[in-house]
Amino acid sequence: MDPQQDSTAAAQDRRRIALLMAAHFEAESRVGVRSDVALLERPADADHDETPAAVTPAEPEAEDVDDTSLAEEEAEAGPETADEELATEKPRKKKRDEADAAPLGTSKAVETMFRNAIRGELDIIALAATKANIMISLNGFIISALMISGAFLFNSSPSFLVPAAVFILTSAGSITFALLAASPERANSLESLKEWWRDRKAGEATWSDLSGYLMRGSATNHASGDQRNLLIYEDRVQVSHDDFWGEMQVLLRDRDEIYRQMSDHLYWLGKMANRKFKLLNVSYSVFRWGLVASIATFLLIKSTVWAFPALADDEDSAVPNFGIAEFSDIYEPSAVQQMPDGRILVVEDEASRAVNILTFGDDGRLVEDNALDLKVTRGFGRTLSDLEGLSVDDDGFIYAITSHSPTKKDDRKPEREQLLRFQIKGGQVGDIGSYTGLHTALGGAEALKASILEKTGEEIDFDEINIEGLSFHKATGQLLLGMRSPMVGADSLIIVIENPEEVLAGSAAPQFG
Repeated sequence: MDPQQDSTAAAQDRRRIALLMAAHFEAESRVGVRSDVALLERPADADHDETPAAVTPAEPEAEDVDDTSLAEEEAEAGPETADEELATEKPRKKKRDEADAAPLGTSKAVETMFRNAIRGELDIIALAATKANIMISLNGFIISALMISGAFLFNSSPSFLVPAAVFILTSAGSITFALLAASPERANSLESLKEWWRDRKAGEATWSDLSGYLMRGSATNHASGDQRNLLIYEDRVQVSHDDFWGEMQVLLRDRDEIYRQMSDHLYWLGKMANRKFKLLNVSYSVFRWGLVASIATFLLIKSTVWAFPALADDEDSAVPNFGIAEFSDIYEPSAVQQMPDGRILVVEDEASRAVNILTFGDDGRLVEDNALDLKVTRGFGRTLSDLEGLSVDDDGFIYAITSHSPTKKDDRKPEREQLLRFQIKGGQVGDIGSYTGLHTALGGAEALKASILEKTGEEIDFDEINIEGLSFHKATGQLLLGMRSPMVGADSLIIVIENPEEVLAGSAAPQFG
């Protein structure tokens, strides 16, 4: 045999064997069945040339193979290769069919879906609880403010009472539904209650059956009806510890059942969130429309009173009788004036207790505040001795005057000769204006003396004066001084200051009318 031809034949045999082995291992890796290795074995003379033209009949060798035997070998090898390929393709198709028929949930995407969906439902339930807390806090504050203020006790006006009553009722309704939304009740408690009410109206249920309806509803809170779901706490707490562990072992061995119960749990959480948001919607709607109804009621009552004045309640409220009360730190009050903020200002003769501020208590009594009195008195920055008169103008300025009289030793003191104008806001004194030359101005008011002489026929001497009263005339802006002395015969004298604002601002001398 030609060595070159022998080498070519051997290479072809090796390539054929490699192809057959590759097909075998591919089938084995996909199907999991080992093929018969004997299919790959060949006779010991397999390295002979299979080409008939390469054989020389004159020089036969033991290892040579004639054309007939090689053809028979190739004919036998052909069907075996085809059968092997067919046997390999059938397991592939069977494997694909089995993969297509495999249950869902074997991939990580399904587990991620469950995790995200359940987390989303829990976030929605937490959001509902937050919104419910907002409504509970808001309506609780409104109800508390209306109750603590005592508005229903000290106000009898229908224009206030009716809208306030509407508003407080709507706040109570809103907070009730918010509490229901925040309470840890079962997902279908309302449905069970409705079912009991329908059966009761039909005569099929009684009051004693109510608890049974509610408990029966707890067993059907989810999509599985009466079938127990160990992932839902209402079902889980109804079994003993041993039964729970036994059922959990069964559940952990069944992947399809795990996915079913997880889906059931997700459905149950959705029912819970849906119930809470329905109640929240009712709570917000009651509050919103209650506020509108309160405003509409107020406007309706006001417009009705305006259109029909005869319907207005003009009767004076009766003042309650609290008996006789005593002040603890006011001994010699000389003037009283109500301030613009409703408090009462009382002045005394003594400089140490010159100014006192009283407030009204919840029962209508006057309440003293010694600390506030001392703070206000010191806020003037001067000694106020023998205050005698108080008055107030439309701008909230308070006028005060001392007696301008000498002491018992017949001495004139600057602190006893003051005309003041000031404001009190809270516990602070501000915008203080003062004039201390009134005694001197009266002594030199020759036109005033001549006018008094003309009208009364008596001469007046202002060398010694004693002022007892003070009043601001709002219509004319004049300040009226009530004189204890001097007197015109048996009559008291009233002196008019035409320009009190300019005098107390320090821009002009007093003009007497």
